[in-house]
Parts: sequence; structure tokens; C-alpha cells
Amino acid sequence: DKAKKYLDSLIDNDEYAQKAAELRLFCMKKEMKTEEDSLNYSKILLGMHDNEPNNKHYFSMLLEYYSSSPELYDQYINFLNREIKLYPNHVEGWMLIGDECFKQQKWDDAISNYMEVAKLSDNKYLLPVYYNIGICYYAKAAETKKELLEKHGVLKRHHKQELIPIYEQSRYYLEEAKLLDPNRKVVDWTKALYLVYFELGEKKKANEIKHLLEE
Repeated sequence: DKAKKYLDSLIDNDEYAQKAAELRLFCMKKEMKTEEDSLNYSKILLGMHDNEPNNKHYFSMLLEYYSSSPELYDQYINFLNREIKLYPNHVEGWMLIGDECFKQQKWDDAISNYMEVAKLSDNKYLLPVYYNIGICYYAKAAETKKELLEKHGVLKRHHKQELIPIYEQSRYYLEEAKLLDPNRKVVDWTKALYLVYFELGEKKKANEIKHLLEE
């Protein structure tokens, strides 16, 4: 209560207003007990974020809030969709939506969002994005293959031809990840790329990296 009293006296002070507002918000967070308290906290924090959309601190605080409870998951998704709508160049927003689509095995949606990251991103996100896109295409091909087998009982020539372009997309992005991270310090592309080579019948390339699977 004393903290709030002192902070409230600084709200109109040009030099300390922003810091006072942040600390006042921290007090609100510590005092949250009811759903109304939670809504007021998120509303004020969202307003501060919109006033300074380039301030990553507020964005991080919002992510922390929405991830604090499974019950806030829908609000979290709505927040991310709102974020990329208002700020279409928000790389992290696109990345996080892509990750959620990935978790839900919505491969096309994940690929679409990751592609936006690739367009906007500097080198920071390119490696994980290329790797994730490669995995998405492989999973999509595997899923399509399973559906074709369940429907027809056997894969005919034209069915295999249908799968090839999907595997080729997976190969392209996994090979890009390999170029960016040849020693697999960040992502281990070995198994996925080996499986893609195997599906495409590229035995020589598969054998070239087979030994890496045993390391």
C-alpha cells in the first residue's frame, strides 16, 4: 500500500512516470486474487504495450501472463493473432503462432506462419524456422502417405508421385538448416534429413549422413 501511494504521486512526473507505472503494475500483479483483478492487470498491461509496441519488456510480460494458466490459452492465441494484425512485422509474434500450429499438427498453417518469419527475420530465426518448416513438410508427407494407405491399401505409382513434391520441400529446408548448422550445435537435422532422403530414394545421400545417426 505504501509503494502504491508513493508511485501514484509520480504518475504525472515526466522523468519517473513510466517507471512508476511499471512498478504500479507489478503491485497489481502481486495483489491479483480474482478474475476481475486478472482482467484489469492484462488490460492495463496491454494498453502500455500498445503505447510502446517496440518495448519488448511489455510483450514479454504479456507472454508471461498468458502462459501462467492453461485457462488463458484461448486468450493467448487471440493476443498473438491481434499482435500480427496490428504489427505485421512482429517476427516473434509470427514465430509463436507457428509454434502453436506446429504443436497442434496443423502443418500448412505452421508452414505459412514460419514463412512469414523467414521473410521478416534476420539470421536470428532462420535456422530454427528452416528446420521447423522441413519437419512440417516431412510430417505432412507422412500424414498424407498414411491416409492414402488407409484408403487404398497400397501406394500406387501416382500416389507416390503425389508425395514426392512434399518430400522435396522438406529436403530443401532441412538442407538449408544443415548449411546453417553443419555441426548440429542448435538443431539436429540428421534423422529427419536421412528419412527424407530415404523416402526420395536418394540412397547415396542417405548413406553419407547415416553414420551421424550413431553419434
